[in-house]
Amino acid sequence: MASPQTIQDRIDPGAMLASTHELSDGSRVRLRLTRPTDLPKIEAFLESLSATPEALVRHYAFYDPRERLVLAATMPRDGGEEIVGLAEVTLAATGSDEIAVLAGEDSQGRGVRTLLSQAGASLAIHRGRNAA
Repeated sequence: MASPQTIQDRIDPGAMLASTHELSDGSRVRLRLTRPTDLPKIEAFLESLSATPEALVRHYAFYDPRERLVLAATMPRDGGEEIVGLAEVTLAATGSDEIAVLAGEDSQGRGVRTLLSQAGASLAIHRGRNAA
């Protein structure tokens, strides 16, 4: 008899990053990796959390994907998109990866943190399987 799959076994990180997800209140959010062109959006998001040092903004926009990944949860806003959450996945050589999640006040209780945590964990697990 086959053992039941865990949620991490069923989550495809590529699929999570290639689709829109519905939150608990019915609003929709998209997950994607951040990029250098996100500097203004990251700055606006961090300002909403009262944390705006330029070094911190650059930390989330520029990274080496062999060592860290940064995911953004975005929502449509004024013809563009707004970052409503960030997840940083630190890919340790020991296999003990770490995930840190930030969500704005407007996103509290809507599932943004859970979604980012699941996507980050899935990426870390997927990376571990491919490294073995």
